[in-house]
Amino acid sequence: MNILSALQKIDKRVTLLNKRVVRKKPLFVMRAAYHCLRQKVFNRSGYRGVMFATHYECNFSCTHCYEKRLTKTEGRPLSFEEKRDIIKQCLDLGIIAFDFIGGESHLDPRFEELVTLCKPERTYITLATNGYNFTEEKIRRYLSLGIDKLNISIDSWYPADHDSFRRKRGAHEHALKTLSLCKRQDMDVTISVVVFKDYTKQPGFKKLVNFAIENKLRLAFKLSVPVGQWEGEIDNLATDSDKKILYKLHQRYPFLTRDIYGNSHNGCPAFKDFFTITAYGDVLPCNSIHVSFGNLREESLLSILNKSKKVKLFSENITGCHPAEDREFINNYLSKSFVSGSYPVKAENVFDELMTSK
Repeated sequence: MNILSALQKIDKRVTLLNKRVVRKKPLFVMRAAYHCLRQKVFNRSGYRGVMFATHYECNFSCTHCYEKRLTKTEGRPLSFEEKRDIIKQCLDLGIIAFDFIGGESHLDPRFEELVTLCKPERTYITLATNGYNFTEEKIRRYLSLGIDKLNISIDSWYPADHDSFRRKRGAHEHALKTLSLCKRQDMDVTISVVVFKDYTKQPGFKKLVNFAIENKLRLAFKLSVPVGQWEGEIDNLATDSDKKILYKLHQRYPFLTRDIYGNSHNGCPAFKDFFTITAYGDVLPCNSIHVSFGNLREESLLSILNKSKKVKLFSENITGCHPAEDREFINNYLSKSFVSGSYPVKAENVFDELMTSK
């Protein structure tokens, strides 16, 4: 039995690694093996990844963008030197996966330098993108830099529907072209689709699912959240029926998934497996909970993460997704960000555990 097969028995997520990654990044595979053993065998937790928004510049203006208000954060965006220091803190913490989100991170003039700083020979690097204006040469360049996967947003099998969501004519065509380029160059690829109320019953969703099944493509279901462009709009949330359909699909086809399926805690991975860093240095539980536990200009990453452990909602294993499924969480906690003068709202103004410890 080779090391990959052994790891797959411990952690199903290892099946997402293609042979190119195993061949080109043996040091990363060894670190991933160590991480799996710590969590699954010795029950010792550790942060696996970080979602890093290097900036919020974007070539689209999507109807359901969850980051829209983050672009209005007070203060100045992180400088390159500050981003470099943050990446170093993440590496010192033992992070093995970097997920560059945005906006469109690759539009940052120094994006490739940031990738190199992540020590790609020993980390797994993902780029979230709408897939617009990619070329075969660009995909090859990213592979040579050490980028392992593209997460490409596709909201419907039908071009008109997708382009309407993305407010960009030709967006669907570009996304499928980039998907094809990734497969041709052996770049890992995931399709990311936003699921809102009753969307699982729509033909555009069903055909997209069938496409992923037929081509054995990983499809990540992202439940809609009442932040960003849809701030406070809880009527858009996926229904219990939607969630049951998604879970049944995952049971039959494990590569159709959500981030709460199959992670080390079998539930919400925020502040357990990963966390999010904004383009202004705020540390959030995830990219859908716009509550800052501290700013990296003022505190160290380790200090901020230790602070998060005081909050029961993130220190205990809880099933489901807080901002997408838990109405009590939305009403009692997330809603405080809807009316906050400053953005993102400070955790000390949201969670009782931190209010008493100030």
